[in-house]
Amino acid sequence: MTIGGDQGGSIRVPSSWNGCVGLKPTWGLVPYTGAMSIEPTIDHLGPMARTVHDCALMLEVCTTQYRKIIEKINYLSEYRHRLTSETT
Repeated sequence: MTIGGDQGGSIRVPSSWNGCVGLKPTWGLVPYTGAMSIEPTIDHLGPMARTVHDCALMLEVCTTQYRKIIEKINYLSEYRHRLTSETT
């Protein structure tokens, strides 16, 4: 598992070329703290992992500090749970 920066495909394309999963999340969902910004209006950080489940787990970890805000909006929660509940 790793975190990549995506401005125009830099997470998704290399992941697909290497048989991995890469996710470019909604802008602002994953904090850009500590990353070098190229263009703040299009920069995204997102997980790259071997499986969709691992990407979902990594996304949960990356968004932990925003959990209270996310819960208030009632927009996102436990990505791994949604993988199984929406596909069954």
